[in-house]
Amino acid sequence: MDGKLVIAFSALFFGVACGPGGDDPTDLNNLGNNGSVEVIERDGIESDDFVDLLHYYLSTQEDGPGLYAYRPATPDEAPVLIDPNVTIQNPFNVTFPIAETEGGNTLHLRPKGVFYNAGETFPPVAGEIPSVKSYLVTTDPSQLDSAPQQVSNHDYPGSFIGSSAYLAFGDSLSTSSIWVSILNMRIDLNMTADEAPLTLPEDGGFLASMLGEGSQTHDHWLYIDADGSLKFYDTQFATSTPVNDEDSGMPLANLKTRGSFITYLGVDNALVLLMDADADTQNGEFGLVYRVTRPGLAGPGVAKLLTNGDGEPIEFGMPGSILGRTIPGEAARWNDTEAFYFAEGPGIFSSDIPAQLTRVTADGWTALQIELDDFAAFSAPIFVRVDGGFFWAPGYKPELIYPDGNDPSSWVRTPLDAPQPNESTIFSSAGDWVYYQSADDAAVALNVKTGDTLELANSLWIGGSFVSEVGEEIRTGLIARQELATVLVHLADNRLGAVEAARPQDGVVILGDLPETTDEVLVNGPAIGPARLVRLEHEDGGVEVIAIDTREAGSLRRIMESPAQQWAYESDIAGTPIEIDVPPDTTGPLSMF
Repeated sequence: MDGKLVIAFSALFFGVACGPGGDDPTDLNNLGNNGSVEVIERDGIESDDFVDLLHYYLSTQEDGPGLYAYRPATPDEAPVLIDPNVTIQNPFNVTFPIAETEGGNTLHLRPKGVFYNAGETFPPVAGEIPSVKSYLVTTDPSQLDSAPQQVSNHDYPGSFIGSSAYLAFGDSLSTSSIWVSILNMRIDLNMTADEAPLTLPEDGGFLASMLGEGSQTHDHWLYIDADGSLKFYDTQFATSTPVNDEDSGMPLANLKTRGSFITYLGVDNALVLLMDADADTQNGEFGLVYRVTRPGLAGPGVAKLLTNGDGEPIEFGMPGSILGRTIPGEAARWNDTEAFYFAEGPGIFSSDIPAQLTRVTADGWTALQIELDDFAAFSAPIFVRVDGGFFWAPGYKPELIYPDGNDPSSWVRTPLDAPQPNESTIFSSAGDWVYYQSADDAAVALNVKTGDTLELANSLWIGGSFVSEVGEEIRTGLIARQELATVLVHLADNRLGAVEAARPQDGVVILGDLPETTDEVLVNGPAIGPARLVRLEHEDGGVEVIAIDTREAGSLRRIMESPAQQWAYESDIAGTPIEIDVPPDTTGPLSMF
């Protein structure tokens, strides 16, 4: 092993949207209450994280749909069409980053490959349901001289509509796997075109994969069997061992087969949502949070129902349920090797819950509740790790909170004199700087220690890139919570800019002018390094991909010949001619690019 780790990301949804607004599109300088940071322009942001890798995106352009590769190291070269037959209408694409050593014990994170589906042709032959196969391409520039590698021999009709990818740890692409939910199968990325995928046990429910002791590969697969028992399977699903209740010592059983993975606590534990098979579902389906420990550390795998000091469990609505508390999304959660934190507030079906910060450990949970003056006055999407604590805004009042220990009354809360937050699309920080949108539509950078603020009026932070050097906590899969390197901003005058995340006071790199018809600017999740692909939506509904490099002002390039527009192809159903629309929505960069 050379210290590598693979993490999978679905690319079905894009990150941040909306264009800047306001009355004065030229007013970029709005200084904060505590300190002033003059907005200046700079030539570029130095970076040691640039690596010559291919960046991938999908295009639905009528004259050339498919999967494309762009090489930022040769920015003037046109993108290369990698596969014209990718199932662009219902894509199932997963980017596999790998954390690998680059001398010594330092881990660096790099995207290494893309897993995707493709048919025999696109558009498919009229009247036929296309057969779909899976392929793998790498980010190494040599891929431009090689054909995509078919992975496994599956050949299923249609796309994996409604499927999701589950992250599977590995020390390289060849030792990594992907679970396809709708088909209940696992595809190992080292499978040849002649090998069949592994089929998981029938009528059960897959929850998570966990590392083997002293390993960086997925040696244990947590599964709810058809009989309702919780088990760990080996990598081939040939043998299984029951998961015992940590308190009673008896196998955990009588469960609904539809559970849900929540998150990891380090590499040893996972938090999952489980539901008793005999639970009353008249008022909805609700599950309880358990901590599951992988086999090896405590003998066989064990599970523990997590409760607070009063013996109360954490209850969430099961996936798909519209009732009860929902498992917190990315914007309102954080976890490290010791604890899982999440913020929430009153909602349509949970109005009895005040603003609340919950700390979950391997042994139990505790929560701080804050009564609000206004029912809706809670901005849960602002929840950023900084300075050993969290920046959040209950009641839209910004503060730092340090949830250390099991007694919430001892948690230190420090109010901040800063512009009123409204929402945030940047879920990480750099040094003491956090980024959010203010109530008066400004893009705000706030130093929580000094109080200095940078306000870009009528502008939007649209996403960030992260430093490549990572620690062992990367095994939890929290790519989106690594330290920020740069933050992109859609300026009020319709220019695209970037700031150095730890030093926004050094100025804004103006990457270029956006087209006058630009309506929304988006990036697709986290990325590493200064080179990025960005998605533009135009006022007429067209979509295109542009390229930028934050090391260089004026680096914005429009790499597509024209924006993708909606078009249609002719097909038929049972002999009846029809037209099938191909909307431009799928056009955009894949995750990690």
